[in-house]
Amino acid sequence: VEKITNNINILPLGRNDMQIRAGARAALQRMLPRYFWGSGSAIKIIVKNGDVILLGTVSKKEDSDIAYIQCSHVPMAFKVFNMLRVEPAAK
Repeated sequence: VEKITNNINILPLGRNDMQIRAGARAALQRMLPRYFWGSGSAIKIIVKNGDVILLGTVSKKEDSDIAYIQCSHVPMAFKVFNMLRVEPAAK
């Protein structure tokens, strides 16, 4: 190993970010329950300074679009970065 790049960021502990994350999770659980179970989920929600980042894998493009739309309507959320991957169709 010649070089290591540290891209780890510590997220600020803000009440607004926590409320946005809770609102996004609730909206996604309501509309896309198959991606959520217990305390885990296939969709990861990161909120930093009001911006929402969606990570993970969904089974179809429509689910990715629904996730984006639902998170776009969460109060206090500034911008949504939809980085969800869609699983390739099985042959």
